[in-house]
Amino acid sequence: MKVEITPFPLAGTLAAMPSKSMMHRYLFCAALADGPSSLVCPVISEDMQASMDVLAALGASFTPTDQGFIVTPIPKSRTDHPVRLDCRESGTTCRFLLPLVAALGLSAEITGSGRLPDRPLKDLTEALRRGGCQVSADTLPLSLSGAFTGRQVTLPGDVSSQYISAFLLMAPLLAEGLTLTIEGPLESEGYVAMTLDAMADYGVTVSCTGSTYTVQKGACYRAPEAPITIEGDWSNAAFFLAAGAIGQPVTLTGLDLDSRQGDRAILDILAAFGAHVRQDNGAITVSPGHLAAISLDVSQIPDLVPILAMVAACAKGTTSFKNAGRLRLKESDRLQATADLLSGLGVSVQEGPDSLQVTGDPVTPGQVQGHGDHRMVMSGAILAACAGQGPVVIDQAQAINKSYPAFFDDFAHLGGHYHVISHRP
Repeated sequence: MKVEITPFPLAGTLAAMPSKSMMHRYLFCAALADGPSSLVCPVISEDMQASMDVLAALGASFTPTDQGFIVTPIPKSRTDHPVRLDCRESGTTCRFLLPLVAALGLSAEITGSGRLPDRPLKDLTEALRRGGCQVSADTLPLSLSGAFTGRQVTLPGDVSSQYISAFLLMAPLLAEGLTLTIEGPLESEGYVAMTLDAMADYGVTVSCTGSTYTVQKGACYRAPEAPITIEGDWSNAAFFLAAGAIGQPVTLTGLDLDSRQGDRAILDILAAFGAHVRQDNGAITVSPGHLAAISLDVSQIPDLVPILAMVAACAKGTTSFKNAGRLRLKESDRLQATADLLSGLGVSVQEGPDSLQVTGDPVTPGQVQGHGDHRMVMSGAILAACAGQGPVVIDQAQAINKSYPAFFDDFAHLGGHYHVISHRP
């Protein structure tokens, strides 16, 4: 899909969509529980659907309600025949799925699409092999067989927090429990904390001592009696909060200020740039200010870099993003994609191996690629609307469906002007 954005500042109030990251975690907990449970999540993205589909292929079922789903867990008696599981383009689905299949003792062919087959899994697959599983490859597609029998797992902390979450989520299925040790500093620590919260809501307590997590023998997921409401998504809210910093005031509702989501740091970062941030009765309003460049370590918040780079393009001076190397392993090489997007719109940018420097410049009209990456499309649309000097065309805009299918609806709700030039992928 090709979309043309006409500059017009966004303004107004918007409800945050449900958190994709939290939904993934609750879906896996619900599918492993001792009975049905209810999840309140009125908006489903492609990545969420990918997790639902693979869990359904393992025997779980999802009955729609007015605002979400009743999840009936995977049955205790399962097929001995190999299953084929398609993770589509969802990295979270893939990483959570592999240890689950191993803990269930199933044989599976696991595939994916888009850039997912290029994204590495070696630390995850090696840990599964050490636990007694047979894994055919370190990237998708792969086959996995043999029950995981390990009691201890060691993983690096600087590759993917999803590996850690994946083994924690499968641990209650292991007869002897699991001890998980993290080597080196843990990046994106907030995402592991989110996993622990979801597990706790399903009755599983994980003890943590230093860099070691322990799930005791006998742990069991227990379905809560009350529905679980998926909290608002700070990662996706960041795009419209940033619009408030570079355009006109924007208010978001439905966000938890005490959330474990690391991307809630967007508020402090926008304030550091010079934007005005106000919190009032659960509503968060960001208004423009005198934006000035900052230096930022993004090791804990890599997903915010594309939209923060758009803010940097509107700030006086040169903003530096460091420790951003993990962005090269996302849905696109996000360091390169961000640099390409900004330079395509006349903004000065320098790309390093694990860094980005953005100098505030006027945003010129142009045509840019979405790189098949939802965060790149949304970042470009926000910059074009709030700071553009003329029309901006974004190709591959359908990538928003991965995490935020209603993005352009919400964009228009805030006054954004866009026109679909072509529906072709």
